[in-house]
Amino acid sequence: MLRKKIIGLLLLATGWTACTQNFDEINTDPNRLEKIDPSTLMTPTLYDLANFNYNRAHSFTHHLMQFMVTTSTTGGVHRYADLQNAGNSTWNTYYLQLTNIKEMYELAVGAESKNYQAVALTLRAWVYANLTDCFGDVPMTEACRGDEGILTPKFDTQQKVYEQVLSDLETANSLFDESESLSSTDLLYDGDVRKWRKFANSLHMRSLLRLSKRSEMNSLAKLAEMIGNPVKYPVFENNADGALLPISGISPYDSPISRLEDFRSNKAMASFFVNTLVELNDPRLPIFMDEATKNDGSQEKIGYKGYPSGFAATERFDYNASNINATLGTAPMKVLFMTYAEVEFIKAEMAWRVFQDYGYISLRPLQIAVNLDNALCKQNIRINVPSVFTVGVSTSPEIMGNAAERLFGQTPEAIAELAKDIIFGQLRLVIASMMIEEINADRETFLRAVEANVAEELKKLGLELLNVNITDITDESGYIKAIGQRAAAGAINKAKIDVAEETRKGSIGAAEAQKLERIAVSKAEAEV
Repeated sequence: MLRKKIIGLLLLATGWTACTQNFDEINTDPNRLEKIDPSTLMTPTLYDLANFNYNRAHSFTHHLMQFMVTTSTTGGVHRYADLQNAGNSTWNTYYLQLTNIKEMYELAVGAESKNYQAVALTLRAWVYANLTDCFGDVPMTEACRGDEGILTPKFDTQQKVYEQVLSDLETANSLFDESESLSSTDLLYDGDVRKWRKFANSLHMRSLLRLSKRSEMNSLAKLAEMIGNPVKYPVFENNADGALLPISGISPYDSPISRLEDFRSNKAMASFFVNTLVELNDPRLPIFMDEATKNDGSQEKIGYKGYPSGFAATERFDYNASNINATLGTAPMKVLFMTYAEVEFIKAEMAWRVFQDYGYISLRPLQIAVNLDNALCKQNIRINVPSVFTVGVSTSPEIMGNAAERLFGQTPEAIAELAKDIIFGQLRLVIASMMIEEINADRETFLRAVEANVAEELKKLGLELLNVNITDITDESGYIKAIGQRAAAGAINKAKIDVAEETRKGSIGAAEAQKLERIAVSKAEAEV
């Protein structure tokens, strides 16, 4: 009996082992990824952001912009009837995607993929720029760190957020390696790194323009630098470069509008938008909307007309306003992150902003007296260089942005003081690099060196060096005076020698003439 029990236990144990030795393999879901890479997160993140933004624009932003109105008799964003929770979906969606972007970046770092790091930084910058534009101060440095136990992250100032946005985009531009491609699963650019880089820099330009009235951010100068250096900062050059996400309408990439009937119901075009396009005879009118109709049951078309934003809920109209074209909510479609047209508008805005600012800066040349004393030359001899510099605000397109950024609102006196500080510094540097004999004897070389150094630094202020006049150069030790006295004494001695030589030559010549005269006289007397 004991033997049977032992055998039974052994059989039971053997059977148990046999059932569990492949436990991990049996319980592995073949439809789930065991390991993910950055590309796995990129496409769903792009789609979810595009999907949300499209719906949010349609239901909220368009109404604030007087693009559309609500025909409902209650509420309506166009009536500014907003609740305190109006921004909840934006907040929640963006921070959810920021968590995915954070993981994408960390995976890219682990995989040593610079391109995916750059993509993650670009998307993070795009999201945070939108977040801070919507809410001002937002969590950033402690955001998306719930796994670290940070469940109530601190709020960062809007300035700090934008500083990080600009830094991320600058880093992204330097990380992109155009010799390699991204995964073919890239829904936005199909792996084209060059276009991703253009997107990052175009977004950088958008952010800089939004900060253009904050002088502490120095954004206009940076924007001018980017526009002036397309090799280092390539941006959108045509419509094909634009960040337009294609939505096929084939699952899982369905249209953002899940029910097309909701796309148009209780909505109409706003008269502000409609009238603007009508006045411009804009060819996009039939693309954006259908025609209005009479409200008499005839449905007779009467052209393009909208309802005024903010109209009273009780107000009635004798026409049915134009409504948004249903095709705009139907896939296949493209959802906009950023367009080529926006880049061109940024450039135009930059040019206009500089032109406006620049117009208030006096173009009258400034004469700046620079009395430099005790400047050390290469021999450690202290010299005095009194001079007058003539400068003016540059009209060169390459540096006019600097003038608008740094000199706008400054008085001529203040501008002169800024220039004087630069001149003093550069003049000392030039003097320190030359021997006193060079400075004293070869004024032309000295002037060229001064002009080159000073002019380059003045450009950073938006100023142009027009003229330099050095009146005299002296030193307290009397070295230059001694050089002059020595040169004068040498000249005097040489002159004396020359005079003596000419006198000697004259005496010899006179004697020779007298000799010839005597010979001639003697000869004549002999013939007589």
